[in-house]
Amino acid sequence: MWEIAEALLGSLKFEEFCDLYHDRATKEQPQAWLAGLSPRQFFIHISENVAKPLFGDEYFGLRLKEDYDDIILSGDSMSVVSDGGFSTELFPFIKAHEEVVVFRLYREGYSFGGDSRNYLNENQFAYFPQHTRPVFIDIHLHEGQPEIALVKHRHEVPASRIQYPVYGQVKRDGVFAMLIVKANQEAAIFGRTGKWLSNTCELAGKLAPLLQPGVYMGEIQTLCIAHLEQLSGVLNPNRVEELDFHQQQIKDALYIDFFDMQTIQTFADGRADTTFVKRWNGLKRRMEKVEAAGLSHVLDITKLDNEDQVEAYAQQHIDAGREGAVFSVDADYEAGHKGWRKTKIVRGVAFDLLCIGFVEGKGKYAGKVANLTFRWKGGKTVDAMLGRGWTHDDAEKMFNAIKFGGDYPSPLGKIFTVTALQESSKAGRAAKQVDVTERLLNKLTAGFEPDAGLLLEAESLGINVQAIRDTVNELYGEDEDD
Repeated sequence: MWEIAEALLGSLKFEEFCDLYHDRATKEQPQAWLAGLSPRQFFIHISENVAKPLFGDEYFGLRLKEDYDDIILSGDSMSVVSDGGFSTELFPFIKAHEEVVVFRLYREGYSFGGDSRNYLNENQFAYFPQHTRPVFIDIHLHEGQPEIALVKHRHEVPASRIQYPVYGQVKRDGVFAMLIVKANQEAAIFGRTGKWLSNTCELAGKLAPLLQPGVYMGEIQTLCIAHLEQLSGVLNPNRVEELDFHQQQIKDALYIDFFDMQTIQTFADGRADTTFVKRWNGLKRRMEKVEAAGLSHVLDITKLDNEDQVEAYAQQHIDAGREGAVFSVDADYEAGHKGWRKTKIVRGVAFDLLCIGFVEGKGKYAGKVANLTFRWKGGKTVDAMLGRGWTHDDAEKMFNAIKFGGDYPSPLGKIFTVTALQESSKAGRAAKQVDVTERLLNKLTAGFEPDAGLLLEAESLGINVQAIRDTVNELYGEDEDD
């Protein structure tokens, strides 16, 4: 395609074309010297109005196959194509019995709108023999990175896909953790985006000698009294700062609640025929020594046969102060699958708030509303991102309505429903609890008895002082030598 464009435009104009095409701000803008087409539309014109009518729908696939054959002849075992959108481009590979894997990337707010391409699907290859058809792997992106595991809210799954029984597990308020143990007992713990979690080497080193090789998935937590954002800060893959005293305590008391596992091979393959209950039983057996040593834990499963039981199970855990529950169908494993295999019901709060301002996006999001600002309690404000259903086009129209007026309604002065998992733990009583707990820890870990005033304050906030004493003794010992 690029070669055809250069031949049509000439070298100087082609250079300008490339600059426009690779800039998101100009890629979609019509250009007079392209006969009123945008750079993207010019490529579509070459494909749909020039090449394919002359040479057939498989033309670009045949050209790609020629390059692929050269790569294989040079000694490489595979080739990766960055993008595509027409099934016919793969036909030459299928006819040659090449093994083809199609990765479909999904990202909220993005689509093939305005493009002649679209997602490939299995039906487009249905008339080829089964053993020659492509393998499809769906990957959902979060902040531009592939998600390792995704669980869909139960109410988002079509009723026709809901199955019973399901197996319920408590959903912990932690950070997703994937422990990989190799045959040589090398081990590391990775987060949802596949990045290594900071400050987890010690925990991985303790777990690895007690486990067979495999990929173990769970929620990493801490026995130290801490809020989720504090735990996340310690584990942040991009962390560069040294840990302070409290953060060191969080690190020293890390553990994982495991909920599922894969072998290294099935994880690499992206799919496994082993169903959830068999995987869980295998996980439970493999974790016997880990649980006996008190290093981590396997989350129990409860069989649930109908939706009333599902909702009651979730509510039971929410009422107990937990995040909610996850429900797994006894099904096979498919990497990145977001749908009926695993669903969740979690707690949440919602507030009807008055919009009093906005925050403009930066970079490629300039000229769009990034956050709306709402009036909050006590004269404070809170910013919230646009939620599900709002598009980039809406964000741009909203920005223009605020700045310049027009037909699109301005959000300012309107009431919106703002939803969240919970109120921020940085405010009110929760913040006071953290402050008092830290003061208690500072006293106890230094070997001093908290004064009566501090103990009374802790009691008034519902803080279990004895539990803190026990944690300190467990971590640091009870006598001076320890």
